[in-house]
Amino acid sequence: MTAEQSDHQAADDAAALSSAPEPADEDHAVPTRDLAPTAEPDSEQITSLIDLFCAEHGQDLPRRFLRYLVDHGKDAFDARDVEDALLIIDDADPDLRRLRFLIRAASRRHKGRFREPALQLARRAVSSDLDGSRFNEHTSAVADRFASTADLLAPRLREAESRRRALSVLLVSIDVLAGGAGLSPEDALPVLRRVLPDPDDTDRPRNPRLDRMAQLSDPNMTLDRLRGLLDFSEPWERSVSLAQADRSRALSELETSARALADEEATSRRLREEAASLQQELAAKCQEIARLNDQLRDAGALGKSDVSAVRARSLAFLQGRLRPLLETAREAGNLDPPRAAVMKRMVGDAMDDVDGEIQWLTSSD
Repeated sequence: MTAEQSDHQAADDAAALSSAPEPADEDHAVPTRDLAPTAEPDSEQITSLIDLFCAEHGQDLPRRFLRYLVDHGKDAFDARDVEDALLIIDDADPDLRRLRFLIRAASRRHKGRFREPALQLARRAVSSDLDGSRFNEHTSAVADRFASTADLLAPRLREAESRRRALSVLLVSIDVLAGGAGLSPEDALPVLRRVLPDPDDTDRPRNPRLDRMAQLSDPNMTLDRLRGLLDFSEPWERSVSLAQADRSRALSELETSARALADEEATSRRLREEAASLQQELAAKCQEIARLNDQLRDAGALGKSDVSAVRARSLAFLQGRLRPLLETAREAGNLDPPRAAVMKRMVGDAMDDVDGEIQWLTSSD
């Protein structure tokens, strides 16, 4: 949607807040109160704003006036006619009902060809009522302009003698600010809810759901009014539908996340238990390694002691026993003549001693 289309949509939505419903087609007409002027033959032409505001009776006056302009190739209201109408509008249309019907018809008929002229006429028609507000401050935010307008009119809405005019001025200001400055229902509705007086029938039980449904079955409801009400509420229905879809999606995602979280917590709990078990095993292995290290250290110390003992014994055997025997045998062999018997005895003794050492070494395993 383009910005221009968005502005037109905002204007159409806000117009549903302001203008009285266009009189129903004759085929669908139902009895109403305070709606359109009573019927008069449609053949009488409405050729000017003066005719529109001064006609004593007539049906579809705005439609007939706009049709006259189209038939005569006009795209705007006659400037002199506008000035003359502004001079008599407060007396001819004190409650601005015909002005509101003109705004509605100009917005809906002939592709909105006369919307801007009608809004400019309306803006000038209510400006004196809104002196002291920010209604005409074009540099201010439109929401602030409307809030200032509504605050100015709020006391008049509570007085019986000024209520009808004040309400019409308020609703005309919605049309003007929606069409010319982009006022949206989101801007207007909270302000209206704040400034409108409470209903007089405060003793009637309040049921918001039934009250909303009663608006659809209002005895004064026409097909056009019902269609307009449905069109007005459609953006909120779409928003509610999207919100419900978002809520369902969020709940589904929440459930999925909750299940995933439960799985993660279970996995985390299992891993913590496994880690605790592994830590216990590690501690046991560390103790076993420490014990083996102690045994290895002790074994090393004993091994060193055994080697020293064996070395000492071997050295004592070689030096103290075997060497003397061999030395004696060599001396006996060096004699002339050699003493063979001595040599034989010494060698025999040495062999016996060597066999004894070998037996000792073998038995130490």
